[in-house]
Amino acid sequence: MKIFTAKEYEYKKVIDFYHELITEMQVYPHHPTWIIGTYPDDDYLKQLTVNGQVYLGLENDRTVAAMVLNNLPNDGYGTVSWQVPASDAEATIIHLLGVLPEYWGKGFGTELLCFAEHLLRANGQKALRLDVMEENLPARRLYKQNGFKEIDTTKMYYDSTG
Repeated sequence: MKIFTAKEYEYKKVIDFYHELITEMQVYPHHPTWIIGTYPDDDYLKQLTVNGQVYLGLENDRTVAAMVLNNLPNDGYGTVSWQVPASDAEATIIHLLGVLPEYWGKGFGTELLCFAEHLLRANGQKALRLDVMEENLPARRLYKQNGFKEIDTTKMYYDSTG
């Protein structure tokens, strides 16, 4: 899989990928509770793309995976006792990591995580962080298999996801 930063003009490709991902995941148990047009909403995805924070994974010229990397913590991060102390500016945070279901089990999620870790080190960051909804068992399994540890369980409420 080829991983690259989505260019500003590719925001429609980013939006289309997440719409396809959300649609396809609906038939699987334990999927994230993302809703097309609500979370992630199209304007938010466009802004993330314009900011150079969206990374796409291509396989045979098809977008099959994506994630967002930035330093913007979600509400509730401040209450977590992170394993590696770091300010927001010193931590790379993974958001919206997703792989199309037909490509599950091929190592693409692991490739995205390795790519994020490589960027973290190249940019002198101290920590790689993420959050995951408790019911999203496939994502929790992926993160655990790649060395992430569950540090805390925190209730976070978002109008877009509940």
